Amino acid sequence: MSTAGKNADITVANADGSTNKVRLSLWRDAPNRPGGWEEEIISPTPPPQPQGDVNYAAQSPEFGRVVSQSDWHLGFGASRFTDLVNFPKYGYTDGVLAMFDGELVPSYQEYEVDAIVQNGRFETGETTGWTNGSNTSVAISTDARSGSYSLQITATSSSGTCTQNYLGTDSVLASREMTLVAYAKRVSGSGSIKATIADGVGSTDSSTSTSTDWTLLKATRTLNGSTSAVQFTFTLSTNSDVFRIDDVAIVLEGGSSFNSRPIEFEGGYYASMGRSVIKWDETNDAWLPVYLDSTYEITGIENYGGNLIVGRGDSTNYLISGDGASFSNPSTNSGNARIANKLARVLNARGDWALMKTRANQASLTVDPSDTVNWGAEIQVGDADRTTTSLISGA
Repeated sequence: MSTAGKNADITVANADGSTNKVRLSLWRDAPNRPGGWEEEIISPTPPPQPQGDVNYAAQSPEFGRVVSQSDWHLGFGASRFTDLVNFPKYGYTDGVLAMFDGELVPSYQEYEVDAIVQNGRFETGETTGWTNGSNTSVAISTDARSGSYSLQITATSSSGTCTQNYLGTDSVLASREMTLVAYAKRVSGSGSIKATIADGVGSTDSSTSTSTDWTLLKATRTLNGSTSAVQFTFTLSTNSDVFRIDDVAIVLEGGSSFNSRPIEFEGGYYASMGRSVIKWDETNDAWLPVYLDSTYEITGIENYGGNLIVGRGDSTNYLISGDGASFSNPSTNSGNARIANKLARVLNARGDWALMKTRANQASLTVDPSDTVNWGAEIQVGDADRTTTSLISGA
């Protein structure tokens, strides 16, 4: 074995003379490191070297990356292995899921799921979510506008309805505008079909359609402030008429842009969609809003310190939630420290977990985001005319 180099505790040498450095650190009283030690492999590839004023030699930041098993959105799909002290890590796979102990899975099934409305594209091949109406019968059809399936509705009486009751918390949508869109075509009969949004206080209808081609139905309503029973309904005017519907969706005011990756918080999965924070409903296979802002788009979310932190762009303060259901402003809440566009949980210079946020091209860190006075001084990243477009932690 060769003599250890200046920046290594041990150098392992191969027969051909090539070597690899191993750093060995000892912690005498660390309870989370049985035996008082752990291994760390130093990458054998050289670090990026500057070339010219702005260019760097390309080395993928993914090289040798180790992803925490507890991190849902980064760890999913990667393989799991354990070292001598049974510390879980992830490696790489090629078309095989190896993330579960004792299992190799060649592939996994993907489902097309929806937000706010359940089973709006019918790609499960089932009528789930659309059996709450009256004087109609429903069945799956392979005559689809897109995908493989649509929903066929047959009226058993005039003004027969096919209805879905909203599965989320109605009060989250109170006083907010939403649009119900769907495509419909008449298969037989002579009547019409319309789409309706109801909120327990009033309702708004789309225009009617009698077309035998796929035709857009659209209804827009600002829900009542006392909304208590949100429903999405299709009404067939004439007995025995048969219609098919497909691509049913709800669009909230502010659009449906997805500005952040899903995160795990308190046993649930959360994401941003337009002005809303949405939570995955495993029972009903749908994303449902838990918060809907009246003005600002949700630009970032992160789980930190037992709280869900929600960024709302470069012009208003971030929000904090301890339960994923109620959201409030941080304490003090003044100055640029209250602004959070992108968010990420990172390791600070001391090796401790911290929360990083961005504002335009400025970044700052804190270990306690409950009060805006706790944020450190901002660090300028790049030129002032370039805003930060993403913030990703490799920790």
